[in-house]
Amino acid sequence: MKKLLATCLLSLLFVGCSDDKVASTLTVTGSSSAVATAFYVPKKIKDPLDNISNWLLPKALASFAGSPTTLKFSVYAFYVSTSTDCSSPILIQDNGTTPVEIDFYNSPTLFAGSPTAATYNCLIIKASDIIKYQPDATAVAAFPGVCSASVEQTRDLYRAPDTDLKDMNGATITATGSQATPSADIIYYYATTNSSALTNAPISMSVNQIVPLSAALVVPGNSIFYADFANGIEGDVGSPLECNLEGGTGFGFR
Repeated sequence: MKKLLATCLLSLLFVGCSDDKVASTLTVTGSSSAVATAFYVPKKIKDPLDNISNWLLPKALASFAGSPTTLKFSVYAFYVSTSTDCSSPILIQDNGTTPVEIDFYNSPTLFAGSPTAATYNCLIIKASDIIKYQPDATAVAAFPGVCSASVEQTRDLYRAPDTDLKDMNGATITATGSQATPSADIIYYYATTNSSALTNAPISMSVNQIVPLSAALVVPGNSIFYADFANGIEGDVGSPLECNLEGGTGFGFR
């Protein structure tokens, strides 16, 4: 979506157990490496008011150097659906009103649940539009005075005046905040094996919140969701200059 992560997680992990001691039948883990071909490529943010889709458009004058050493997302809930249009979603994990912060550089377990054995063609992630990251030594050397390894950067992915994203009921999500003054909004990512089914559904979603799912999630089983922004630090564009996370492969499944 509009755009917004160590080395890759050890292959597929074994299924764990949930807090109630019932064996999980589906585990999705996170990774900072795409490894294989990317399925979702970010566009680059050209100015603080660009919408999330433009977050990923190449910038002619920008140069990239260095990678994040941390990449944190805050997640509220996960859902799955057997339908490619993500209809009739099933709640798998609910973190309530306080999201759980996940660092993709720590090879996290995004969720582990026990949905009915089936083939699920859609995964829905309810999350904050704020991401946090820290640049590595390469970025600090390339952009002195702009990037600092000791300073955690905050990026607002969905900013005013954007209104193209929708919630699970099809209601418009009105963006708040700016890059200079980030403000957290709850947004939804829809990963599906058929993006056109979701954009043409009765409750259609913006292309900017759809992540192609390379293969259906088969239960019992597991999968890896990656956020790969290696070599994606940019610090020579803007006024004032900012240590931005603008390049890399982006989001996808492997």
